[in-house]
Amino acid sequence: MPRNGSGVYSLPPGSTFSPNTLIQSSVVNGINNDIATDLNTVRPIASGGTGGSTGQSAMDALFASPVSIIDQNILFEDPTDTTKKARLDVVNVATGTTRIISIPNADVIFSAFLSGASGFLAQTAGAAAFAALGASFTSATPGQFTAPNGLRLKWGVHSGGDGSVTFATAFLIGAYVAFVCPIAAPGSTTLVSASVASVSLSGMFIYKRQQNGGATSTLSVDTYWLVIGS
Repeated sequence: MPRNGSGVYSLPPGSTFSPNTLIQSSVVNGINNDIATDLNTVRPIASGGTGGSTGQSAMDALFASPVSIIDQNILFEDPTDTTKKARLDVVNVATGTTRIISIPNADVIFSAFLSGASGFLAQTAGAAAFAALGASFTSATPGQFTAPNGLRLKWGVHSGGDGSVTFATAFLIGAYVAFVCPIAAPGSTTLVSASVASVSLSGMFIYKRQQNGGATSTLSVDTYWLVIGS
């Protein structure tokens, strides 16, 4: 075996010759065969090799654990026009920080997303750029804001006494939190409040109360409401 279990190569026994002595052909042939075997065997990474006999096995061995590569040393080029190149640049990443690029379960064409006719960089108006990211906004009451990641905010005003609110469009996954606030200034002895219950994908129920001199009663008052969900 040319190399030991640690991948270190050592000449076979009898490889050291002395001046003015006969050299046996069997010994020389053994040395040559040993070297030939080593040269035709996968060279370990520790000895300057790739640790693999194919491109894939070499990559598996070289990147068996995380390694750092200087960003400017990795270039991607077009197979038919090698003058077209691209590379990653991490200069803006904070010191001591590792950022992760997550790939969605879909084909993504960045050029179309960024600079196509409807791409983000092609938009000159803020609203159009906002929409290019997959977001939407209803400037009204009731209204809704939808973020690119699917998070939604819904708002409105509920009038009258206790009653239900039905969202113009239902949440798809869940309504996470709901807020209500009566539009009224409390008197010196009167406390006005509102609460919410039975929040679902499609709506909720609002209760309105006032407390005066220790007595609690129902109340008819306009009430702001806000729900966050997705």
